Amino acid sequence: MATRERKTTLARGQLTPNSSVSGKTGYKRVYAKYGSYYYVDKSNKWHRLCRVEHGEAAMLRALGKVKRDEDFPAETMLGLIGAFRVERLPKYAESTQVDYLCMLVRIQTMFKTRMVADISPHEVMDLRDQWKLKPRTANKYQTLLSTLMTFAIEKRLITVNPCRDVPKFKTRKRKHYMADRSFAAIRNATEAYLPTKATGRPPTQILSDTQIEAIKADARPCNVIAAEVAVNRSTVYRIKKGTYRTGVSAPKRCPNGAMYACLYDFAYLTALRAKDCRELKWSDITSQHIYVQPSKTRESTGAMLEIELTPAVRAVLDRVRALGGAEGSTYVFRTRKGKQISASALKSAWRRARKRAGINTDDRFRDLRPKALSDAKRLGMSLESLRDAAGHASVITTEDYLRGFEVKRVSLGLTAVLGVNGAERPK
Repeated sequence: MATRERKTTLARGQLTPNSSVSGKTGYKRVYAKYGSYYYVDKSNKWHRLCRVEHGEAAMLRALGKVKRDEDFPAETMLGLIGAFRVERLPKYAESTQVDYLCMLVRIQTMFKTRMVADISPHEVMDLRDQWKLKPRTANKYQTLLSTLMTFAIEKRLITVNPCRDVPKFKTRKRKHYMADRSFAAIRNATEAYLPTKATGRPPTQILSDTQIEAIKADARPCNVIAAEVAVNRSTVYRIKKGTYRTGVSAPKRCPNGAMYACLYDFAYLTALRAKDCRELKWSDITSQHIYVQPSKTRESTGAMLEIELTPAVRAVLDRVRALGGAEGSTYVFRTRKGKQISASALKSAWRRARKRAGINTDDRFRDLRPKALSDAKRLGMSLESLRDAAGHASVITTEDYLRGFEVKRVSLGLTAVLGVNGAERPK
């Protein structure tokens, strides 16, 4: 009798178990069985690569060691993409690797076994135009294809990049400014929220204090008391247990919501990026300053920021310490198990809090950084000081950050509409 195989939930861009990767992602002879990736060579020998939960990037690194792209000639697009996955992709950040892997699937599906030297600018435009309704996505695909062609030049496969003369779509810069009331609502919804989903329990009945005390003193069974007082038996049970709530339902506490609220406040007060906040360690904090090397400019300027511990920042750190577990954890902002908060967890917590707060605008966590810099600019901080606080190499970058976020207060000084209430045009 045939045995039934287990099913495993895979990440984005991966296949279901017991199915070949060939035909969907372009990896020939790669299978996912029993929660692991396997490669089958031409002699039908199975090579275990890695666990499925380790991700496709780990599978590609293991596949490169076993296979070395022997099935695809180096002059074809599949061979080029395979070499790029093994040699260049691991150098990117983990989140960038996931995005690029999904994009490479579309690219190799379009070009397949085409020769690298035969790719023309018209085919680049065809790839770009598949996402013409989403210009940012189209530009990302064109950028990745251009990176692939630059890699092909280094491999001595071509001499000219076919993406060079293909223009990108024009996109508008993000000009959204997060209002103070929106930020306050999202932050408060992170810590506590009113339950909105139906729990299947009977609605809470409002009783007077005299009735509640009488039920507490009554020693009879709950069902007898409920029939006499004309309330639900569960209400009597909650009164005797001490969990009965009168009036409106009390707010529920979110797991680790207070920690996320501290992270939001810290990100706004310091204008740091989300990754820099998540990676902040207690060893980076002294009695007077916080030392942070921005992750985005670590390889370019390499500048180190010395952030002053203002009373507001100290108050946030004191709240973090009061939550407990700070001594056993390396990271300042941590999960309940003391580990570093992941990027997906932070994004998910922000999205859920925004939904609970009823905020319909496109407020994102990354809007806290331009909001902080714009608010500081309105308070009179110079561009040079803002440049240093943001870790930018040039004031031009800082000005681009502030563009669309400044609020100009104007007043025309008019008192009445002409012809109304006897107003006359001034002579």
